[in-house]
Amino acid sequence: MVCEHVQAALSGRMDGEVSPMRPGDAEHARTCPRCLAFADRAARVRQAVRFEVAEPVPDLVAPIMARVRAEARTVRSLTTPRGRRVRTVRGPSRWTNAGRVAVAVLAGAVAGAAIMSGGLVLRREPRLAEASEVPALVFASAPMVTSYSAGFDITERGWRPDVAVRTFRADVEFQAPEAFRIEVRDLTAYPASLAGRNHHSLRVLADRWSLVGPQACPAAAAPTCGPAPPVERSITGRAPFDADAPMPTDGVLPVIALAGSDRVTVLGPERVLDRDAVRVRAPAEQVAPLFDFFQQAGSWRPQYPSDPVDVWLDREAWLPLRFVVASAGGADRDAWTAANGIAPEPAGTVVLRAEVTTFSLNEPLEEPPESWFSGSAPAAAADRGFVEASGQALTTTVGFSPLEPSHTAGLSAYRTGAFRGTREAVLSYATGLAWLRVHQTRTHREPALFGNVGLLAERVALPNGGVGFYEPAGTRAGRRLSVHADGWDLFLESNLPRADLLRVAGSIPVTGLDPPPSWRTRTGPGGLRIERVSLDEASRRSAFTTLALPRRSLDRLDLAGTLLSSSNGLITGVTTVYRRPGFEAYGYALRLHQAPGQPLPPPTGTDQVQVEVRRLMGRWSPTRHELEWVEDGVYRSVAAPGLDLAAVLDLVAKLEPV
Repeated sequence: MVCEHVQAALSGRMDGEVSPMRPGDAEHARTCPRCLAFADRAARVRQAVRFEVAEPVPDLVAPIMARVRAEARTVRSLTTPRGRRVRTVRGPSRWTNAGRVAVAVLAGAVAGAAIMSGGLVLRREPRLAEASEVPALVFASAPMVTSYSAGFDITERGWRPDVAVRTFRADVEFQAPEAFRIEVRDLTAYPASLAGRNHHSLRVLADRWSLVGPQACPAAAAPTCGPAPPVERSITGRAPFDADAPMPTDGVLPVIALAGSDRVTVLGPERVLDRDAVRVRAPAEQVAPLFDFFQQAGSWRPQYPSDPVDVWLDREAWLPLRFVVASAGGADRDAWTAANGIAPEPAGTVVLRAEVTTFSLNEPLEEPPESWFSGSAPAAAADRGFVEASGQALTTTVGFSPLEPSHTAGLSAYRTGAFRGTREAVLSYATGLAWLRVHQTRTHREPALFGNVGLLAERVALPNGGVGFYEPAGTRAGRRLSVHADGWDLFLESNLPRADLLRVAGSIPVTGLDPPPSWRTRTGPGGLRIERVSLDEASRRSAFTTLALPRRSLDRLDLAGTLLSSSNGLITGVTTVYRRPGFEAYGYALRLHQAPGQPLPPPTGTDQVQVEVRRLMGRWSPTRHELEWVEDGVYRSVAAPGLDLAAVLDLVAKLEPV
């Protein structure tokens, strides 16, 4: 697997696994044959990518990072040529001295060290980090960000035909581990027919969460729905790093979007805000958390998945200083803009730009986070039911002594507690922007893996000889691992690299077991049954020929799994899902669904066009990035969010029977 090669090359510091599927309608997913691949995506948004193998480097990450964390921090102010004040870490700090040694070890960015014949040869000129090294550098900074504040200027184009350009100011503050605030002010001059603005505010402080702003507008309707009156959503009793009440910190440091991403292209060094930066490029679908950062409420234009996004990363701290989304152009994109009510955007048209104007790093915030929530929570606040407790009080509450990992990847103990009315304990650990949560119970009775993992979770070996079931991170979910043991069920979630997460799980004193075979099956109304099976088994049991996507054409994608659906004993469909080992904004890179005896369903959008598929007439939807056709009496569809029609047709032409 590509991830394993990367782990070896970077000494296990990261691997950037894929994340399947945005949350969706679970009931629909259980009953609609065309949506079987989404049956297990509840409360999840998957993301990631694969990346190239970096050249060999010594495994010095752990001692170097320990030294980095032990260093003192000093700060000095800088003034940009435009008079913008930027504070950043200087002197014997986290990113100089030991921090730069870490950079050198992880990416060879200082002195271009090369190992030759057992000796170390130093080159005079420093070299730029390679694409495969950028993810490790981004993640290496995560534990070192203790506080951050910044202002962003944001420009969006194409929201509506009568509002060609919108401008915003976003001010963000973060204090480790769980204090986050962003204020977005809409500076746009709207026509009189559009009342209200897109102002919104998100505040997070440990167990409290509040979002004030207009009702969110669905992406597909964004060009037609205008600003709405503000509403407030408040939460208390929030568990540590709750994905349903998110703290979208990728605008601070793109740990989810870029750490582990193999689809990053390094374009070269540049200067931004009078600072050294590295310009990288990735598809919009792979850096969606950057948009999520400031789009928590209100109406925003959708982003075309294949549009290139250039991100300028600070070469010291690897924070994003600027990101720009430009139109990819092409017939597919033109059809997509038309279907979304967006005016034509030729290739290269900038549709979104965000740039830091001021920022400070690892300095005290001007206003303490405790003041962000004045007074008591609103009466309408929803209580998530998490109650903090520790020691004997926690043991008494849940009825057992929680298991603790002996290895926490250098993270410090943070909040612990339990959910009211359950016997489920939660332990959490955090340092800077890096975090880990261990959720555990001894009374799990559901015929499924414990926690937010589904039928397509990957079986992985743990260092202690046991097994676990892993799913990669998403926009609002970390990397996840479920462990079923004798008398115990555990669920771990973290933004740590996969290798570290598995090592943490292996240090918990239980041995992970394979769950009962019945856990690989879900049942629904009307006798519907969904099973995870091998591709060969799906082919044997189905009444039609199952087609396989050829691995050699899939750009290092991994077969996530095959789901076989049946109703009252009759096979109704086979869905095969492929993912990259990093980040997938839509939950999959490719999805092949086949259902016998079904015609093409009625068109669902105005952008669908007829195309020739395997010498047959089919249909292509640029909005859904889905190709559909009927062959040998079997309905087939291939969905590929990051590919255009030509690329999908090329893949489909190579479909072969299993």
